[in-house]
Amino acid sequence: MADPTDNMEPSQHDSNTADEDREDPDVGVRSSMYDVSQCVGKRINDDSKYKLIKDRIPPASYIFPCKEYPDKAKKSGVRKRSCQHKWFTQFEYITYSLKESGLYCLACVLFPVENRTSCRAQFLINKSYTNWKDALADLKKHSVCEYHKTSAALMESFVRTTQNEASRVDLMLNARKMEQIAKNRDVLRSILRCVEYCGRHGIAMRGHAGEDAFGYSGNFNGLLRLCIESGDKTLEAHFETCARSATYSSKTTQNELLNCIKEFIQQHIIKEINAQHHGPLFGIQADEVTDVSNKEQLGLVLRYLVNDKPVERIVEFIECENITGLALAKQILDKIDGIGLSMNECRSQSYDGAGNMAGLRRGCASRISNLHPKAVYYYCMSHDLNLAVSKSCNLPEMQVMLDAVKQVGLFFRYSPKKQTCLEASIDKINRERRESSAVPDQGAGLINKRKVKMLCETRWVERHTALQDLDDMFEAVIDCLASISSGDGNWDTKSVTEANGLLIHLTSPKLIVAFKVNLHFSGYLKSLSLLLQGPTQDIITAHEKVKLVLDEFKDVRATSEDKFREVWQNAQTLAGKEYVQVELSMPRRCGQQTMRSNIEANSPEDYWRKAIFITYLDHLISEFNSRFTHASKVATRSLSLLPAHIHNLNDEEMSDIHQFYAADMPSPNTFTHEINLWKREWRSTIEDRPKDIEETLNRMNKSFYPNITQILRLLLMLPVSSASVERSHSALKLIKNKLRSTMENERLNALVLLYVHKSIKLDYDIIIDMYARRNTRRMMLCNPLAD
Repeated sequence: MADPTDNMEPSQHDSNTADEDREDPDVGVRSSMYDVSQCVGKRINDDSKYKLIKDRIPPASYIFPCKEYPDKAKKSGVRKRSCQHKWFTQFEYITYSLKESGLYCLACVLFPVENRTSCRAQFLINKSYTNWKDALADLKKHSVCEYHKTSAALMESFVRTTQNEASRVDLMLNARKMEQIAKNRDVLRSILRCVEYCGRHGIAMRGHAGEDAFGYSGNFNGLLRLCIESGDKTLEAHFETCARSATYSSKTTQNELLNCIKEFIQQHIIKEINAQHHGPLFGIQADEVTDVSNKEQLGLVLRYLVNDKPVERIVEFIECENITGLALAKQILDKIDGIGLSMNECRSQSYDGAGNMAGLRRGCASRISNLHPKAVYYYCMSHDLNLAVSKSCNLPEMQVMLDAVKQVGLFFRYSPKKQTCLEASIDKINRERRESSAVPDQGAGLINKRKVKMLCETRWVERHTALQDLDDMFEAVIDCLASISSGDGNWDTKSVTEANGLLIHLTSPKLIVAFKVNLHFSGYLKSLSLLLQGPTQDIITAHEKVKLVLDEFKDVRATSEDKFREVWQNAQTLAGKEYVQVELSMPRRCGQQTMRSNIEANSPEDYWRKAIFITYLDHLISEFNSRFTHASKVATRSLSLLPAHIHNLNDEEMSDIHQFYAADMPSPNTFTHEINLWKREWRSTIEDRPKDIEETLNRMNKSFYPNITQILRLLLMLPVSSASVERSHSALKLIKNKLRSTMENERLNALVLLYVHKSIKLDYDIIIDMYARRNTRRMMLCNPLAD
C-alpha cells in the first residue's frame, strides 16, 4: 500500500526531512497502532484497547498529508490544509488512521453506544474524518454529544480500572471466588483428615443411625465434632451455614473420597514402578482367601525396585465368583491392564501350591506364562519350608506330640475357669521359686507367660513360639492338669476326663523327647522362616540361607551322638522337675512292631536318638533336598556373578545367563566383554568382596556394566515368597470383620490400602482435585478455568 505522505508537496516541508521521518523506526512501529479502521465493528481484547488508548497520539515528527481546498483569497485559488498535532491534546478522544488518512473518535469506536440517531455519528466512528477545513468546529460539536459522553465515560472507567486492577469488578469477583474455593478446600481437607485417620488405624467410620449421649453418630462424625471442638473454625462455620444436603459427611461422600484415596495410592505405586532405572518391570504375587461374607477375595501384590531395593505392595483385592485357573488368570490380567501396567513388563509370578494356581496345564501360572513367557512362575519358598516341616512331622511320635500341644491350647483357650486355674498354678510355682535360695531376686527362672498359645497351622513362625511358651510353662501346665483331673474345684466330668488324658500324654517319655527334639530344630527353622517371609529378601540370599541350614542339618546328622546329648540333657531336666517327675525309659520291644519304633538299643538315650532324633532329621534333610529345587536353579544360575563367587563362573554358566537374560539386556552383544572386565576388576580385590546383590549394586559402576547391572536388578525383582499377600489377608480380616460384613469391595480396597500403606503420604490437594472432577458439586472446590 502506498504511503499517504507521497501526495505531499515539497513546498510545505523539506523533502529530506519527510524522508527521514518516514524511515524513523519509532514512527513506523507506533504509527501502526493508530490504524483504528481495522477495529471498527470488531471486538478486540482489553490489552489491544489499552494500547490504542495509551499510544493514540502520533509522534511529533510525523508529517500529516495535505488536502487542497478552493480559496479565492489565494493567488493559486487553492488552500492546503492538514491534520494538526494540537488537536490531539485539545481533544483527548481522537486518534489518526494511517490507512485512511483520517481521524476517529477512539472512545466511540472502542466503547460504542447503540441506537445512535444522528447522521453525523457516522463520522469519527464508522467513517474516518478528513474535512480539515471544518475539523475544529466538528470536533467540538462531537465532544458535546450524549453518545460521545457515554463512550468517553466508559473509556475513562476502562483506563482507570486497567491502571488500578484492584478496582476491576471481574478481578474482584474472581478473587472472591478463589477465596471461597480456598475455604471449601479447607473444609474438605478437614473431612479428608478424619477419613484418613479412621483408615490408617482400621477404625470403622459408620455407626448407628441415632446419636449417643454426646451427640455423636459413628466414629467419623465423632472425629468431625472433635475437630470443631479443637478449634477448626472453618469446619464449624461450614456445618453452621451449609444446607442439610451439602454437609459432605454422608456415606456417599465417604465412599467417593475413599475411591479417590485408593486411586491416589495406586497411582503412587504405578509412578514408582515407572520411575525405575531399568524400565517399568515388576513381578506379581497373588493368593485367594475367603472373607467374613464368604466371598472369595484374590489379593494382588506387585514387587518392584525403589532405589535398587525390592518393595512389595498390595494394590487391590479382587472379588472372584469363580476360582478356576482360567478365571483367576483373567482377573489378574484385567486388573494389571486396568491400573495402567503392561504384562509385557512382568518378569515373575509367585503363588502357593494350590492346583488352580500352580497347575502345570490349567493353573493360573501356566496360563499367564503361555501368554507372557517372560513372566516366569516361582513357587513360594515359605510354603516349601512349611511343607518340608509338615511332611517331616509324619513320624508317629511327632504327630502325637503336636496333636497333644494343640489339644492343650484348645483346652485352656475357651474356658476362663481353666485359665484361672492355670494362672493359679503359675503363681504358686513362681512363689516357690522366689522363696527358694536357688532363684535370684531379679526374677530369673520365673514363669512370665500366662497363656498357652495355639499351635497355628498357617502362621509358621508362631509354631516355634507356641512350643517355646509351652516349654516355659510345662511345669505349671502339668500341675494345673493334675489339679483338674483330681476333681478338686467342682470340675465337670468332661473337663476331668480331658485333663487326665492330656496329663498322661504330656508325661509320657516319647512325648517329652519328641517335644525337645522338635523344639531344638525349630530354632533353625524359625530364623529361616522369618528370612523367607521378608518382603525385601532376594532369591540368592534366600538360597544361600536354605543351603546353610541344610548343611548344618547334615553336620548334625554326621555328629548325631554329640548333638543329641544336649537335647537328651534338656529332656531329662524337663522330666525331672518337681511337678513332672517322669523317667525317660525306652518302651518295651518285641519281635514285630508296626505302630511305633522297635529299634535295638543299649540305653534309653541311644534308643530315642535313633527312634526320633535321627529319623526326624533324615526326613528334614530329604524334604530340603527335594524342595527348593527351582529356587536353587535360578539362584545358582546367577550366583557366580557376585564378586565373592566370580572366580567360579565358567563358560557354561555364562552362556546360560546370557541366554536367559538376553531379551532384557541393554547390550547383549557386549555381555561377554563385560564379564571379562568384571572378572579382572575383582581379581585384584581378594578381601571385602560384596556377597549379596544390594551391596554389589551399591559398589559397582552401573554405567560401565549395564548388562550385569540389569541382571542383578532382575534378580532382586524375583519373589522369594508370597508372604506379603498373606500379610494383606490379615489386614482384610481386620477391616472386613463380622460387624462390617456388608462392606462393598471399592470401599474395602480403599480402607485396606490406607491401612497397609502407612508409608505413602496422601496429597490432599490432588485428592480434592480428583473428587471435584468426578461429579458436579454444590460446593466449588476448584477453578474451572484453571485446567
